[in-house]
Amino acid sequence: MGSLWQTKELPNGGTRVWNTTGIRDGIKVRSYATLFGQLVFGARSKPFLQQPSQVQGRNWIAGDIAECSDRRSMRLVFPAAPDSAADWYLTTVNERLVGLIGPEGFDPERSLVLSASQRKDKQELLLLVKPLAWLSGASGSAVFEVTERGPARWKTRGW
Repeated sequence: MGSLWQTKELPNGGTRVWNTTGIRDGIKVRSYATLFGQLVFGARSKPFLQQPSQVQGRNWIAGDIAECSDRRSMRLVFPAAPDSAADWYLTTVNERLVGLIGPEGFDPERSLVLSASQRKDKQELLLLVKPLAWLSGASGSAVFEVTERGPARWKTRGW
């Protein structure tokens, strides 16, 4: 998940919840979006938002990506069955993984940038990736590995 959480109270008593990328600026996390995108949590996902550990590290049933000229969004509807297979993986990376990543630093076949924030030498990216997707940054490269022996992860190599 990204670093920036946003909520909006609705007149009917409900709450909308979004997640996106952000950069820590002093004591606050601010958007600094270079590509604005967000995860939108559906009503059936709200009970899981009480504990972040229930949101991360699990498969979700998700809607299609909605694209407008200036933003992308994807709705996380509700958690999938524990034994379900993922078509795409949602992952967040920052500049500590391989340095700053430019526009050509993404695998065009196996990755999609949902949201990106950058300020000076700080960067956070919310990505949808398939197994073996690669990233290339200022200080190295990484390949997204999915194994049966634990959670998916980025395997890095420095320059």
